[in-house]
Amino acid sequence: PADPLGDADGNGVSDIVDFALGSDLGLPPIAPAITWQNYDIAGAPQALLTMSYPISLGAEGVEVAIDASTDLSTWFDAAENTEFVSQTNLGDGRALVTVRFTSPIGDGVRQFLRLRVETR
Repeated sequence: PADPLGDADGNGVSDIVDFALGSDLGLPPIAPAITWQNYDIAGAPQALLTMSYPISLGAEGVEVAIDASTDLSTWFDAAENTEFVSQTNLGDGRALVTVRFTSPIGDGVRQFLRLRVETR
C-alpha cells in the first residue's frame, strides 16, 4: 500500500492489515476465529485452542504473526506455542490459515490473542 498506516477505504483498519489479510481485494473481510478443537494427540483426545485467520496469497513484503498475552498489557510472539494445522486456498486470492496452540500461553486461565502484521 502507498501509505501502510493509512485507511484509504475508511473501514477503521490500516491499509497494511487490509493488504495482508486480503480485505483490499474488494471482497468482504473474514474475521479471525478462535475456538477449542479436539485433536488426537498420541492416541488421546485433547482440546486445544485453535486460531484461523485469512491471508492474501499475493501480499508480498508482509508477515502475519500471532501475539499472546495473559493480561492484555504484556504481549509476546506466540510462534513457539503454535503448530501449523492447515492452509486452505479460498479461490479468491486468499487462504485460511489454521494453527493450534500446543501449550498454554501462561499460568492464568485467561488467554488473549491478536494478529500482528509487519513489513519484511
